[in-house]
Amino acid sequence: NVELQWFVNYMYYKGNQNLKYDKVTGTFIKDVRNPLTFYINHTYMVCRAVRNAVMKANPTWDVDALPYGQLDNDTSRILGEYLAFEYDRINLEEKVNKSLLFGLLYGLGIFQYGYDKRLDDGEGNVWIECLDPFDTYIDPYCSGMDDARYVIKVMSKPLELIENNPNYDKKAVENLTTTSNLSESDYKNLILNNENNINNSSKNVILHEGWFVTKEGIRVITTSPQSNEILRNELTTFKKLPFEIYQPDINVGGIYGEGWVKNIVPLNKAANYLETSRLEYNILINKGRLLIPKGAGVKSVTNQNGEKIYYKAGFKPEFLPTPPMGSDVDRQIQALGTYIQLIGAANEAFIGQTPTGVKSGIAIETLIASNFNQLSDLVNNLSNTLARLGEDILQLGYEYQLLTKPFRASSGEYFGILGGGQEPKELERLMKVVSIPANPEVRVRITSGVAHTKEAKRDILMTLRAGGDVSRQTLLENLDIDPKEEQERIVEEQ
Repeated sequence: NVELQWFVNYMYYKGNQNLKYDKVTGTFIKDVRNPLTFYINHTYMVCRAVRNAVMKANPTWDVDALPYGQLDNDTSRILGEYLAFEYDRINLEEKVNKSLLFGLLYGLGIFQYGYDKRLDDGEGNVWIECLDPFDTYIDPYCSGMDDARYVIKVMSKPLELIENNPNYDKKAVENLTTTSNLSESDYKNLILNNENNINNSSKNVILHEGWFVTKEGIRVITTSPQSNEILRNELTTFKKLPFEIYQPDINVGGIYGEGWVKNIVPLNKAANYLETSRLEYNILINKGRLLIPKGAGVKSVTNQNGEKIYYKAGFKPEFLPTPPMGSDVDRQIQALGTYIQLIGAANEAFIGQTPTGVKSGIAIETLIASNFNQLSDLVNNLSNTLARLGEDILQLGYEYQLLTKPFRASSGEYFGILGGGQEPKELERLMKVVSIPANPEVRVRITSGVAHTKEAKRDILMTLRAGGDVSRQTLLENLDIDPKEEQERIVEEQ
């Protein structure tokens, strides 16, 4: 019910706004009947502005442990540094960015996480993957992952990769059949065929990886829908489904929505019509139109001396008067631009343009901050999702990180973390090692978008420093000055 709208949202985002469905071939083709059709990708502009604004403020992690009370400040800080290390290590920023885009286009971003003891040269580490909503089927009757009964991933993989997977039953793999489709979603296949010009000659195997909540625990079952073979049936040690979802908007009555940009698409379509009419006027009307009697034998010749028109005597062509273009077109285009900014929550200042009549940097910052308020649900839901992912990372570390894992903090110091409720021993002399708590609680803060410019940050920090509200080190770090190196230079000068 929702994939058609997802398909339309994605095509408008990619700029393929002239697609037409061909009933004969069952595919989408580009409609080129009118060469003067003019397309402006407002959908991409709004998505890019919102996504970049949210991702510009790096999330900060605050770690606590419940229900045993608060951690001491040093342990909490080190665990926060560990999460920041993992954020970079597993390239979570790119995956969050991708999930945020999926949330804008499809109303749903999906993360899967796990632990692989083979990563980091045998030290073991967590992994997080961003899933395509087209290929992920969540219990439609749930309101979130807490009450979901199952999640099913549709995977398309080459046969040789499946044959080399140690988790799959060898006998079942021998009976697999291949297919030319890369997805079970017809619309996903249309997207892939349109973008990659796939000739449907690839031979892949489509698998269903289902994660189910059972009385015994979380069970994973991998099957082949073409061959009816069970490749894997395993009871895992997970206490809940290893997935987290991100929804920019609240979908009442279900987990699936039609996408955040759904309301931008019709406005984009109307703007295209108006821009096309204006382009046609400028090209056709302004060039002039001739009234030519039948049989006039008119011939036009253009050379270095200009354009010459030859006609029979008594059949003189006449120029039609050039009517002025109606002002309603420009007025409606301007109105549509306002609607897109209001509904898309991306005003001029937000997308990098200076509004007319606004020259003060503080005024621009205020406009950005007020625009950020319209994205409060989107930002808060993302921070909640990242907080849950942070708790999942620490929980996986508690369960599986049985060896001390060293890491480097942003300050350059080296620390270590240890799971399983173990107490650090021999490495304490080399670095400070902390144990991951059994019940971690993570909070994520994303700034409101105020004071993005260096000048505004500098003025605010200088004011706070003068009042003693921030440390000298914080001031220097935000001014891109190394505090330790600067301290050495001051000592040398003295």
